[in-house]
Amino acid sequence: MPVDLTLKTRGIALEMMAAADDLLKALDKFAELKDEKEGAGIDFTTAANVAMLEGDNQLKHISATTLNNALTQSSSIYTAMKSGGTITAFADDVFQALRP
Repeated sequence: MPVDLTLKTRGIALEMMAAADDLLKALDKFAELKDEKEGAGIDFTTAANVAMLEGDNQLKHISATTLNNALTQSSSIYTAMKSGGTITAFADDVFQALRP
């Protein structure tokens, strides 16, 4: 029995719609977190924060540098998308490193 390509197309379109929504929500969240970090004067690289990251079972795989890079890169992506600009500084490994 042949595959109904219109149903397959619909399924792909629906998944793309959901992925686009997730992407934009994630970028909005990164922007909020960057503002919150800066507003609170947080520095991920302080000895106390580095020790906290290294000692936390959920966070020990994440470095302060990775956290800073993720906020910087997400901000660049967010700005480029909002302005129609070009995304030039994107490294997948930064976001891969944040994953649980």
